[in-house]
Amino acid sequence: MRSSLNRCTALAFSGLVAICAMGAMSTACSPPGRAGAIVVTASGEALGQNGFPFPPDTTQSPYFVDGWSVSFEQLIVTFDNIVVSQSPDKSATDQSLTGAVVASLHGPFAIDLHKPGSIPGKEDDTTAFPLGRIEKQNQNGGDDFTTDAKYAFGFDVVVAQPNAVKLNFDATTEVEYADMAKNGYSVLYVGTATWMGDTCTPAHGADKTLDALPSVVRFRFGFKTRPRFSNCQNPDLGDDAKGGNPRGLAMKPNADVTAQMTIHADHPFWDARQEDSPLRFDAIALVAKQKNLSVVTLEDLMGVPYLPITVDDVTLPSRTCEPAPKPVGKSQFYDPKGATFTDLAAFMSDRQASQGHLNADGLCYVATQ
Repeated sequence: MRSSLNRCTALAFSGLVAICAMGAMSTACSPPGRAGAIVVTASGEALGQNGFPFPPDTTQSPYFVDGWSVSFEQLIVTFDNIVVSQSPDKSATDQSLTGAVVASLHGPFAIDLHKPGSIPGKEDDTTAFPLGRIEKQNQNGGDDFTTDAKYAFGFDVVVAQPNAVKLNFDATTEVEYADMAKNGYSVLYVGTATWMGDTCTPAHGADKTLDALPSVVRFRFGFKTRPRFSNCQNPDLGDDAKGGNPRGLAMKPNADVTAQMTIHADHPFWDARQEDSPLRFDAIALVAKQKNLSVVTLEDLMGVPYLPITVDDVTLPSRTCEPAPKPVGKSQFYDPKGATFTDLAAFMSDRQASQGHLNADGLCYVATQ
């Protein structure tokens, strides 16, 4: 019964239906606009919608340091198990610890985050998708939320499921999502990378391996990760003493608060297991070249060493293009920061599994399901 109530509220808020079935009864969904609710949304922000142009719009914008302009055709994500808990500050040193769950919103919800949403997003000039409203503590006797305590917020990214609420699908997305469900993917990237480098080191013509890379590479990366993002920090609450953001949601007496589940599209392309590492695509282009691929999949990256990047005994030289600094070494390494991965596909999957945030940039505790 709990799942039906939450699904009903989500469907109504998303504008998909006006009446929901609950058990053997048919009842109107909860009306929008009630004060003190948590409005749950999702966004891929500007990067998910617009991709990564090269040269970058500004030196502050994430960009591929090896000169690639990357655009997306689809960025499909399945969300579920959205939970609100007591005591986000239960432990100052262990972000995973919270109090009991007091409210939830259940899907699953499938969204193509490449498409523009219907409401403003948390990041300037971006959009988001409304998923639903959590109006009361539906896991705590239906009590109202209070304004004298904060609530922890978390969500899961799960494998694609046929029964998911599909928020913005067209015929192409339907086909892609069916394939995601068949293959056990939770997140799907479909796009094109075009090499646009100009002033680079090594310069064009100076290295035969780099010169032989294709200038256009299509990719289709299906990730099987199932990350759980919990007790997220919230930029809406300002900065904390350590330069981060306080955890949780602070309820308002006469207005809703927004919990935007934010997916950062850049994470799988980082060259190190560290937040905001440089983005690179040359390694994927080398796989396309050596394996003669028209479309590169994540499975094609299995077995590819990343210390350094090597495909069929060809080692990838390190390359950067202005405005990025010149490369430090001759061969391109991906830095696991002490962790161990079997290959480039596993490295990229690990980075992709960290891409969930709250309200644009709020860092969450990340665990696997």
